[in-house]
Amino acid sequence: MPKGKRTVLLTGGTGFIGRRLVKKLLLQKQTQIYLVVRRSSFSKVERMIESLMLTFPDAPERIHIVSGDLSKPTLLESTVEATELQKKVQEIFHLAAHYELGISREDAIKANVDGTLHMLNFARGCEKLNCVHYVSTLAVAGDYKGVWHEDMLLAGQQFDNHYAYTKFLAEVEVREAAEELPIAIYRPGVVVGDSTTGEMDKIDGPYYLLVPFMKIQALTRSISPVIPTFFPLAPGGTYIKCHIVPVDYVVNCLDHISRKKGIEGKTFSLTDPNPVSMREFIDIFCDKAGWVRPIANVYTDPLVWALRLPGIKQLAQSLEPITNVPVEIVHYTAYATKYDTSNTLEFLKGSDITCPNIKTYAGKLLAYARRHFV
Repeated sequence: MPKGKRTVLLTGGTGFIGRRLVKKLLLQKQTQIYLVVRRSSFSKVERMIESLMLTFPDAPERIHIVSGDLSKPTLLESTVEATELQKKVQEIFHLAAHYELGISREDAIKANVDGTLHMLNFARGCEKLNCVHYVSTLAVAGDYKGVWHEDMLLAGQQFDNHYAYTKFLAEVEVREAAEELPIAIYRPGVVVGDSTTGEMDKIDGPYYLLVPFMKIQALTRSISPVIPTFFPLAPGGTYIKCHIVPVDYVVNCLDHISRKKGIEGKTFSLTDPNPVSMREFIDIFCDKAGWVRPIANVYTDPLVWALRLPGIKQLAQSLEPITNVPVEIVHYTAYATKYDTSNTLEFLKGSDITCPNIKTYAGKLLAYARRHFV
């Protein structure tokens, strides 16, 4: 990417990753940021800008709120405003997506596929476009067994939730559009809280496994501090890798790689290049939290196959209001996929950006979760 003035259009700018990316972009003094948000979210963005002013006094002059809706073919509410923006936008960061493991197929297609198509149509009209930075997910690999290289997409994989499947469909469209548009694709792993503060915006991913035991521990300690908390079994055991990644690493990679030359047409896996196993992950958190480690590993492949049988998944989903754990979490403890990160590591060379080891920030994730989710 050329240095100097940078005009960026950003979707999903109020999300967990998006908010942090906005801060990174503000560090580059000549960057102008246009945030595409629904009109109903204007007040949320205004509050975000106010908080940013403590660090960036010029934030109100550099962050511009644009009324838009990814479900609309025009992307922006005003066609006049869209035409004006297409004359000056140099880069597009498309982060907006509907992420929810239990999302319906219809909602997932509207948000993740149609929304991406509408963004691509807008990009085609941008006169000065240098690059579209499309944020996908490692979940596009589905249940692929083996090493998933960054250039792979169509590999006969199956999908067990609508989020992963529709992000896969969206990336197929993005890959096709890359034949005519300059596009870089980024695939984060399972994003957890900040590695320095522990900050996370909601219970998600591995938090579904951890938070219930924090609640049990809080309850038992209120009765007696000597009552132990047992984590009975380790789903996935030593066979399945835990592909979690702290949000700050994802944002640092997005920011750094997006400013490099030669990224068009490449895909970057944003995850820990040396992931721990599910068993190691659970042992680390047990040690940090003071829980008794699992007595055994349990391999969840049979559960995955059972959930694919007619009616079984629906039955399991009917219990979700009781367990507060989405059924789809089972699949992420069964997929034997190893993710190659060669492109990412190549483009990070010369920087100080590295993915921290889970042992160094597990305690921070626990501390933040205890304060906000228990």
